[in-house]
Amino acid sequence: MKLTLSEQLLLLALKDEKGTVVSKAGIALDFGLAGALLLEMTVSGRINIRDGKLIVQNATPSGDPLIDEVLA
Repeated sequence: MKLTLSEQLLLLALKDEKGTVVSKAGIALDFGLAGALLLEMTVSGRINIRDGKLIVQNATPSGDPLIDEVLA
């Protein structure tokens, strides 16, 4: 099973023993996950940035529930 970039980042932020988020992650994790999601959508050709604006290129279902919700 291939993990998305945002899933990989979230796994890195979890404590191995308890499965809870590392306390120092804080807002940096939020921004990191948002950036990872934007990167995934850009690489897959779903969004683009033109003249400083985010443009949806392809809003068809991707099979990833999170990406599909963002593009809905």
